Amino acid sequence: MKKVLFNLNIIIDMLAKRNDHASAIKPFDFCVREITQGHVCSLEITTLAFFLTKEK
Repeated sequence: MKKVLFNLNIIIDMLAKRNDHASAIKPFDFCVREITQGHVCSLEITTLAFFLTKEK
């Protein structure tokens, strides 16, 4: 099984439904179907929380 490290921009594109967010969903779909194994850096979680609360 291949491992994928998700960039913060991909995660924000998907969650905030930015332009062309449909292409950002594909890597997450592979993880859900257990084709790949997805990983996120621990620092990205706090940065993601900041950006998502800022957009609301």
